Amino acid sequence: MPDVFSQYVTLLDEIEQIPVTARESRRMSAAERASAVARVIELVRDRVLPQSDRDCAGRDALFDDGSGAALRSADHDAILASLEGLERVNPASAARVQKLLYRLHAAIAGHFSEAELMLTSTGGDDEPVLRARFTQREYVGPSAWFG
Repeated sequence: MPDVFSQYVTLLDEIEQIPVTARESRRMSAAERASAVARVIELVRDRVLPQSDRDCAGRDALFDDGSGAALRSADHDAILASLEGLERVNPASAARVQKLLYRLHAAIAGHFSEAELMLTSTGGDDEPVLRARFTQREYVGPSAWFG
């Protein structure tokens, strides 16, 4: 049996390359941009969407509340809309490619963070640290340095 956790972490690392590609896309030629977009599309179609389906199916199997289907529908719509825009984009338009890559990454990141949040927030009282990670951030707020 393959190491599922390792594969999941690898996928998350690959997803985090999308904004790197977006940032670098303005410096690429149109041909390089087209190749980079094709790699991102392949990653999303072959790895991200199937993992998203597995996450939602797992949630449905664990909890009998139908929330996995609702999560799948909203998240897939956002991911697919961004993906379709990326498939149709003219690679010569560096600004448009960059915007669509960032939008796609936001949709994907939103799905994976929402799925993680839903799973950790359904835990018992013995998991307060996990829930606090998503509900409270001590570093957010005005800095004392500014007086």
